[in-house]
Amino acid sequence: MISARGVLDPGRAIDLETARFRLRSLKPVDASERWLGWVQDPEVVHPANAPVRHMTRQELAKYIGSHDNYTRYLIGVFDRRADSTSVSSSSTSIELTIPRPST
Repeated sequence: MISARGVLDPGRAIDLETARFRLRSLKPVDASERWLGWVQDPEVVHPANAPVRHMTRQELAKYIGSHDNYTRYLIGVFDRRADSTSVSSSSTSIELTIPRPST
């Protein structure tokens, strides 16, 4: 969303629950050793057609923070029955088309 100052403001975070899972926008604080292990494991990332990545926890937090919940979403899937353990994540980008003023 473009603010009155002409700056892109973050959109509203996603937060959905089912009987078994919670899907929500991820935050930099969600960067974990478990997630770092996933991005470094070829058996985890290759089926998702993603490259193996070697990054620090701080770099992962920065990547998570680059999603603005307006044009870029990073959604975590959490198991509600297992102390909210993260089981998956998905990144989605949305291309916004801003109409040109008529001349």
